[in-house]
Amino acid sequence: MFVFSVLFFVALTVLAMMLSGNTGAFLDVPSLILTLPPALVFTVAVTSVGNVKEAFSSLLSSHAESIV
Repeated sequence: MFVFSVLFFVALTVLAMMLSGNTGAFLDVPSLILTLPPALVFTVAVTSVGNVKEAFSSLLSSHAESIV
């Protein structure tokens, strides 16, 4: 269900970009560069690479539903 919601969000974003005709209003690369890498570095610094991989794998699999 999570993957479906992400794909739905991406589809709506692409639709809005196509309808507006100005992709520069939607793609802000400098803010992505300033936000995503530090967030991943801090996440790995607090936990470990194994924990991050496990979190993403359980998020993207049906195993997450069985945990709850």
